[in-house]
Amino acid sequence: MKVNRFLHIAESAEDLVLQNKMQRKLGQNTGTCFQRCVGMDAMNSLHSTTFEIDEKHGTDYHKRFLEFVKMVKKGNLVIGGAMTDPKGDRSKGPSEQEDPDLFTRIVDSDEKGVYVSGAKAHQTGVLILIGLF
Repeated sequence: MKVNRFLHIAESAEDLVLQNKMQRKLGQNTGTCFQRCVGMDAMNSLHSTTFEIDEKHGTDYHKRFLEFVKMVKKGNLVIGGAMTDPKGDRSKGPSEQEDPDLFTRIVDSDEKGVYVSGAKAHQTGVLILIGLF
């Protein structure tokens, strides 16, 4: 199956070099952000992180992540990442802000998974995304 390079999980140093070359070329051609780099980086990070968590804790996050990746690749979906926050009082961390719902936070966890509350209040590319990390 052909896969969009933005959705390819890097398997070698060469893959990482090719991803970087693609990003540079697109940036040179468009002169702007094309809103897919953070999603690509998040997918690659989550691939190894979920594997390591499962190895350590006997969970099934990696299997579920791989199913998600399969769905994303099949549909050639645009995935992004939320990498900035609304800042608020910069002398305080996210958990110390007046309105905790401006930040995504873990409120509970059990054998089924992790439960979050709040919202990511700022995401530039959200209008073109199907999924968001």
